Amino acid sequence: MIRNIIFDATNVLFEFNKNNLIYRCGATSSNYDILEDEIFNKVMPLLYAGLIDKKEAVKMSCISLLNSGNNDLVPVCLAIYDKLSSFLKINENMLDLVSSLRVTGYKCYILSNAVDDLICSLNEMKSKKGNFLLFNACMLSCNERLLKPSFAIFEKFCYVNKLEATECLYIDSDVKNLDIAKKLGMNCYDFKGYDKFKEFLIKENMILY
Repeated sequence: MIRNIIFDATNVLFEFNKNNLIYRCGATSSNYDILEDEIFNKVMPLLYAGLIDKKEAVKMSCISLLNSGNNDLVPVCLAIYDKLSSFLKINENMLDLVSSLRVTGYKCYILSNAVDDLICSLNEMKSKKGNFLLFNACMLSCNERLLKPSFAIFEKFCYVNKLEATECLYIDSDVKNLDIAKKLGMNCYDFKGYDKFKEFLIKENMILY
C-alpha cells in the first residue's frame, strides 16, 4: 500500500525552461551548446552535490570559457547565473495536488538535486485546505553531498525518514532517477505534466475529484 509520495522539485513542483533562460540571457544558436555544457553539464552537478558554492560555480564557468577562447560569452554566463532563480517558477497547480494528497492521508516529501532557496521554502508552506505543512520533510542533494541518480541518496532518504520503499510513490521526469528508485523497491511515476498526473491520481483513487 502506498502511504508516502516523494516529489522531485526542479522538474515536477517547479516549472523551469532552461532553453528560454539561456537564450534570454544573450545566447545564440551558434553558442548555446557551449554555454549549456559549461554551466549545466560541467559545473552545476558540483553545485548540486554541495562540493562548491554558487560563487565558486560562477568562477569555474567563467574561467573555463576564458581558457577556451570564449571571452565574449562570459557576460552571458554571468547573466545566466544571476537570473537562474527567477526562471524557476513554483507550479501552483502541483501544490494544490500535494494539498489534496495530504488531505486524503498521504505523507508528502521532497527529494531533489538542488541548492535553490525557493525549494527550501516549499518545506515551510502550509496547505490551503487545512492548517498543516504541505511536506513532511525535504532532502536536497547539496546538503547530503549526494546526487540523484545515486542509489545512496534514495537509501539515505528512506532511512532518515523511516520509510519502507515499497510504501513510497516517487515522482520524477528523469528516467535514470526513476530506475534507481525502482531498484530500491519504490513505486514510480514518470511525470509528464500536471494534467496527466492529476488524471493518474484520480484514476488510482488517491485524491477526490
